[in-house]
Amino acid sequence: MFSSKNYFFQTKQNKIQISIRQIIKENYGSFIWPSSLILSEYLCLIEDELKNQKILELGAGTGLPGILSAKLGAKQVVLSDISSEKSILENLEFESKSNGIDDICSVIPIDWGFFSEKYSDIGDFDIILGADCLYDSVDFDSLFSTVKYFLKFNQNSFFLTAIHNRNCSDNLQYYLDEWGFKSKKIDLKEFETNLFEKFEETQTLIGDINLYKITHSFQDKKVENLN
Repeated sequence: MFSSKNYFFQTKQNKIQISIRQIIKENYGSFIWPSSLILSEYLCLIEDELKNQKILELGAGTGLPGILSAKLGAKQVVLSDISSEKSILENLEFESKSNGIDDICSVIPIDWGFFSEKYSDIGDFDIILGADCLYDSVDFDSLFSTVKYFLKFNQNSFFLTAIHNRNCSDNLQYYLDEWGFKSKKIDLKEFETNLFEKFEETQTLIGDINLYKITHSFQDKKVENLN
């Protein structure tokens, strides 16, 4: 069973509509979560940085930020989720087509921390997106090794992630240091609209959501062969 809803985003010049289909009675990855909405709203503020860029969304779930990136002018978008979640991957394919972006958007399975030759065809990315990917510290090494593998190694590339502030996020700096990253916390006051009034999904939010822009520090502590 599915439930569909339209989301609207205002950019400097346009109002963008995105149709999202959620899978009812599926796992947590099949729903729109507040972190995804906040990340998407922020993308509208930096739309100029997305134009003509190659973008990957990790743990995409419903794919809202990635789909919005395509609408905002990205050159290529790849939506990904765990290989065992066939229904989520199939739903991402459906959403890519229903939102009219399947000419520049593809869907692939990516299991964090596992790399193979099949990824060599897609190359690396200018921008990586992740909404609520940092929810369990047991997965932090796997996630950051994946970001390290796919993110272009230059000063302009970045990993943009919105996370629900749980206890495990207290360990974030340790993993950033280990994998050679640095972060900047984005002040949510930059948003012109009140997100907690705009989206009903955020009105019952317990705790805070933090938004981080993560870049290479060029000082790797962890030495691993990711190829």
